[in-house]
Amino acid sequence: YTPPPPVIEPPAPELRHITKLAFRNRFTMKEKVAIELSGNINPNDPVQKQQLAATVRASNADISASTYIDLDRPDTRAGVKSMEEFGLLAEGRADEILDSPVQDFERHNG
Repeated sequence: YTPPPPVIEPPAPELRHITKLAFRNRFTMKEKVAIELSGNINPNDPVQKQQLAATVRASNADISASTYIDLDRPDTRAGVKSMEEFGLLAEGRADEILDSPVQDFERHNG
C-alpha cells in the first residue's frame, strides 16, 4: 500500500482589514479637508453637487458604522475611486490608498 500524497492547501489570502483610523490616515490632511468640505449640502447648489455631498456623507456614515475597513471590498474600492473621479483626490491617489501594503500597526485585530 502506498499512501496518497499529502493534500497541500494553498495559503489563505491575506486579509487586508485595517482599523478605521488607519484608513483615515492613508489620506493627507488636505484630502481629508476636501472630503469634509464636499460633504456640506447647500440646497442652492446644483443637483450634481448636492448628490456628491450626499454621497460623501453616506460614505462617512458607513465608515463610522463599520468595525474595520476591508480594502478589498468592492464598495470600499468604488467609494475611494469615486473620490478621485470627483476631484477630491489627485490622479493615482485612490490606488495608493487602497493598494499600499498593510502595515502591522494598521491591522484590525478583532
